[in-house]
Amino acid sequence: MKPSWQVKFWIETFLKRRPTWEGGETGEFFSEASMSLSYTSFKTAGIPTWQIGDSILGRYKVLEIRGGPGRSGMGVVFIVLDQETGNIYAAKTLQDWCANNVRARKRFERESRMWIELENHPNIVKAHFLEQINDRPYLFLEFVPGSDVSSRVRMGALEVRLAVKFAIQICRAMGHAARRFPGFVHRDIKPSNCLTWQENLKLTDFGLAKAMDKLRITLMPDEGAVGGHVSSISKEGRKLGTLPYMAPELFAHGQQQDVRSDIYSFGVTLFKMITTKLPFQASSPEEWMDCHIHAEPKDPAVFAPTIPPVVKDLVLTCLAKDPDERFKDFTQIGDLLSAVLLKDYSERLPRDTPQKLEVRDIVHKAISYSRLGFHKEALDYFDRALAADAVNPEALTGKAITLNKLGLHEEALDCCDRAIAVEQYLADAWIIKGRIYANINRPEKAVPCFDSALKVRPEATDVLMEKGDILFTMKKVEDALACYDRATKLHPGSTNAWLMKSLMLMELGTYQEAIDSVNQALKLEGGQLGIGWACKGDAYFRMGRLSKAEKCFTKALSLEPQYPFYLVLLGCTYVRMGQHDIARKIFSKAQVLDPGVSQYLTSVDEFKALQGVG
Repeated sequence: MKPSWQVKFWIETFLKRRPTWEGGETGEFFSEASMSLSYTSFKTAGIPTWQIGDSILGRYKVLEIRGGPGRSGMGVVFIVLDQETGNIYAAKTLQDWCANNVRARKRFERESRMWIELENHPNIVKAHFLEQINDRPYLFLEFVPGSDVSSRVRMGALEVRLAVKFAIQICRAMGHAARRFPGFVHRDIKPSNCLTWQENLKLTDFGLAKAMDKLRITLMPDEGAVGGHVSSISKEGRKLGTLPYMAPELFAHGQQQDVRSDIYSFGVTLFKMITTKLPFQASSPEEWMDCHIHAEPKDPAVFAPTIPPVVKDLVLTCLAKDPDERFKDFTQIGDLLSAVLLKDYSERLPRDTPQKLEVRDIVHKAISYSRLGFHKEALDYFDRALAADAVNPEALTGKAITLNKLGLHEEALDCCDRAIAVEQYLADAWIIKGRIYANINRPEKAVPCFDSALKVRPEATDVLMEKGDILFTMKKVEDALACYDRATKLHPGSTNAWLMKSLMLMELGTYQEAIDSVNQALKLEGGQLGIGWACKGDAYFRMGRLSKAEKCFTKALSLEPQYPFYLVLLGCTYVRMGQHDIARKIFSKAQVLDPGVSQYLTSVDEFKALQGVG
């Protein structure tokens, strides 16, 4: 978990307060600028380091981790238990390799909004809300117990009756999506995206943008890799599908994708459910492309002799090479399959009436809009929820978050107070109230709010970090240290907590302990942490161990060679070591990289002393 901008700010501010020749320090650490910074903006850009058994935000206990590097494309899913409500969610977020990519994040957020807008349908995995955790978006989805179709098929072919029932439910899900978003394209219908329990099915991985740019096609890894090969294709990082399930037209440069491409994928999926096999066999992306474009699909009746002729013909129609020869929409397919289910198996599925949004659903929708920056829409939904339940604490707290973002602090505080009046031990309301006070520079009021939240969520490391930050601004360094120390015990994988603990120890003059703490942060990052090496170097500098300080600052520069402040630190070290010519060159280089460094250097004893040396 890479250090946040806030942690880097604190450390750099501390390091810039250089020790004087007499042993004192230059400058005032707690400037007005630093006081105005609040932990509300605390951001990390690192790895989701949660492990099974960990508590996310002191609330969501991790039960299982699915996907991740080598097992899925862009995402990773944490199955979590909400310890306050008892609900189980599947929290989906981005993997490390794309988490810091602005376009990938925007796409994830756009897709999340589309998924949330699908609202409640019995055959669609429900998207509850979007949450920002350590500056990474997490989409909290309905948890579906059971297994996916892919897992069931590995145990053997589904009986045709059940395959038909599952297929109807896929059609109903796609029909609902098309009604909500005309022209909607799922782009990745396949067995592993069909979650089942008993004879019920829900389609997942909705929200993939349907608009395609006419750009270069590239390959990307996916969980459906066949024979160790790349199995999915993307365009400009946008996933077009999984190779064995992709329509022929997707391989043509500039070809527009529409619902008929999904129908082709559906046909492959239905073929697989009935036969356990794919209509084509291939072992490389090039072979898959050739099969989809040129090869005729196998007859499913060869592998499943009991398949009704209507179903066989339906599958082969879905697999037509020419999109115009396929069905025009999923409603048409669903009607045909429903007729087969009734005629051949004397069964009828209940109607798929979309479920009405409850107050909790409206609140979750509002929270998601707020997280996405659509504050007006968020407030409209919060007000809609409060019109139905005027004292709903979750709606009041969510509205307070949005009002705070808009700078309406007094209104936000009023919402918090109303929520707390309804539910005294509502941690979220206390947290938001504390953040509002932090934003308006009322730290003495913020700390008791965080204390109230921690009574409810004692393992909430994010709240501990925020409390530590506020105490730091109040110059209560030992109290801040206690917060960061506890955070490292609760979440040993937090680079931020170890760095901030180190900074407090440096402030207290216990340099060796500070070095030990920094070493933990460096270990977490595999030594690839410039600010960590700089912090460690400064501890050695203050201890008078200049050769070790030199090595640490040099290491920091090797990781971030264009960062002028590390050059300043190294220059100061060389002045103390009497290597004045080297120091001059380093200070000059720092000023070339950033002319603003010149003004800062006028306050540094080493630089001033160098001016008097011949």
